[in-house]
Amino acid sequence: MVKKLKAPNIDHRFDEQGWVDHMRLPQAEAVKRLFPTFNWFTGHCKNLLNTAIFDTKDTDPYRNGEDFRASWEEAFLFQGFGNGKAAFLTTSVMYQIDRHGFISTATFHWPEKRNPSLGNNEIIIRLQFNGQDCIPENDKFGKKVIQGLTNPRDYLPDIVIKILDEEYGQT
Repeated sequence: MVKKLKAPNIDHRFDEQGWVDHMRLPQAEAVKRLFPTFNWFTGHCKNLLNTAIFDTKDTDPYRNGEDFRASWEEAFLFQGFGNGKAAFLTTSVMYQIDRHGFISTATFHWPEKRNPSLGNNEIIIRLQFNGQDCIPENDKFGKKVIQGLTNPRDYLPDIVIKILDEEYGQT
């Protein structure tokens, strides 16, 4: 006995609502709520394109045979990574922090926090662990933390410093 193939039953509601059906939200509302979470990706891509790392000898240190030397601290400083010429390296530092359960946010996620008068580097401006901010208002010496200018070793939690020192080495 030969069985005849049947056309699959397609639920066309998926075309309109898709995966947001499980959230019990209309598609327009889900997009409005969830779109900001994708800003990190678009920000990172724009950061890579705007620094033109793939285009010029100046921004790609390996094309001209020179070793590029930098420290992880530069991801927290406006003048870091050659005043932003290698700002894409901030993403690498963020990745190492985030691998350990932290949530980091940089100026390419939050452009209004940039300060071109102090420097052009993309810096990490927010660091959280289990919903708690890890960047205090005052450093270890009691002075006010000025993000982008204060040495991150003076205010970051010891565990973050240890993670980054193990990954990138101490300066």
